[in-house]
Amino acid sequence: MSSQSKSFLSDIKKISTTSPTEVTIELNKPNVAILKVLSRDQLGIVPDGWTFDIKSSAPFIGTGPYNLVKIDASWFLVKNIFFKRNKIPIEKWRLIYFNDKNFSIPSTLPDVAPDITNSVLKQVYLNSEFKSHIYDVTPKFGFTQTTFWVHPTSELFQNSEKRKLAQAFLNEIIADYCTTSDCSRATGMIPLGIMGSLNQLPTIPPYKPNKVFQNIKIAAPAGIFNDLFSPKNIEKISRKYYVKIKLFLRSPGELKQMQSWNPDIVAGSWAGGFNDPTGFLSLLSGILG
Repeated sequence: MSSQSKSFLSDIKKISTTSPTEVTIELNKPNVAILKVLSRDQLGIVPDGWTFDIKSSAPFIGTGPYNLVKIDASWFLVKNIFFKRNKIPIEKWRLIYFNDKNFSIPSTLPDVAPDITNSVLKQVYLNSEFKSHIYDVTPKFGFTQTTFWVHPTSELFQNSEKRKLAQAFLNEIIADYCTTSDCSRATGMIPLGIMGSLNQLPTIPPYKPNKVFQNIKIAAPAGIFNDLFSPKNIEKISRKYYVKIKLFLRSPGELKQMQSWNPDIVAGSWAGGFNDPTGFLSLLSGILG
């Protein structure tokens, strides 16, 4: 009961096995978030005695439509035969990773890209192969959750005025980005009943720059944050808030070197879920280096 999932476990009254492939969970009170976290490794339904093994051909256990399986040197999403809610039209996907620190699109495009972001799609449109072939592009509604953390070694941890400064210019960068892109700034999108839902944006306290330049170092994954932290945005914010921003835009693999950069702010972003505040804690170790 001392794990990061204790808030979920406290709402569980009883768990019983009702068939060889089914369990029934009784709750003390309604908690929609439990339905989400059951598909994650920190609070999932797994075989008795199961432990995570990075060397395993199937290191992750989940309740979704696919299982992640390693075959020879490649990874595949393979149809989960126990998934009964919907039909699974494609039984097997091969995952192809492009090792590029800037996340640029390869010269040879795949035949099918099941899900790509707007920023990646812009790169695809410029690809010569895309222009010379017929591709169907179907818009999908989705959202990305972006979080900025103060790194524990930063002066921002002890200096509330400097934290307000960072909060003010990050808030403006996001607002400006949303007005010049196809994105809308989300609020109230996280459904009620999920911890962390908001009906409106949090109030950002007003900040008046003191006209003394201050240094702020920001570490973030490259590609995802290139547009947000564009040279134009940085120049505008630097002049308005009297800050000198140093960016460390690196590939996720390079973020493990973060401690040596001594950043003030660490940015992370992911699409889809993690709507509950305790759900993303498992990501912090890797993101914070």
